[in-house]
Amino acid sequence: MLKLKSTIAAAAALTIATGGAHAASMIIDDFDQALSVGTSLSGMAELVSNSDMYTSPDMIDWVRTLTIDSSIAGGENIIIGNNFLTGNSGNLGAIVGTIRWELADTSGGLDISTANFFKADIVNGSVSSSTGTVDASLTLVSGIGTMSEMSFTFDFNLTQGQTMLVVDIDEFLGNVDLTDIDAIVLGYTSHPNQGVDFTLENALVTTAVPVPGAVLLMGSALAGLGAMRRRRA
Repeated sequence: MLKLKSTIAAAAALTIATGGAHAASMIIDDFDQALSVGTSLSGMAELVSNSDMYTSPDMIDWVRTLTIDSSIAGGENIIIGNNFLTGNSGNLGAIVGTIRWELADTSGGLDISTANFFKADIVNGSVSSSTGTVDASLTLVSGIGTMSEMSFTFDFNLTQGQTMLVVDIDEFLGNVDLTDIDAIVLGYTSHPNQGVDFTLENALVTTAVPVPGAVLLMGSALAGLGAMRRRRA
């Protein structure tokens, strides 16, 4: 079956990120189609999920799933709509929130081998932990449903006051097939007595990211984590 690579290349060439240097980008999600999931029963371990079919502005069909796995529920939620993804983990216990985009047709995966970053703008965000950070992750999956299925997760932090979330795709080289990505998963974990509130705008993969002076790119933190991983390997 025909791969999506030619379609993706055309879409990436047509979509230009503004602000600073121009950069070819492909929007994964602009969060304009409403979807929400939340928990309401306290003191129970529960898994709550909701999913829908989503077509990105660059004409890529995803099954989009929101999930919350909570040890202590009460007000935790992930909401999509009005061009934002809003996450709130409250301050009551260990919360795992995820948004998963999986290609509707995984016979030909997404080629992001020429991309440099996964990026989303944080419009507002706060962290109620003493360290000012909450564990987060980006997972790329290729070859879903085959013997060659692979996935790799890169861990980072959601930091209070960030204005841009950027994950370096170079961290995935050699661990997952970047020419055949079938799913992308963005998640966060709020440990006991730690909460996080954040609002994201467009999620995209891009070849370059403008670097205004006021933007925090987590570059040094990402480099440090990458170096530690390579030393452990």
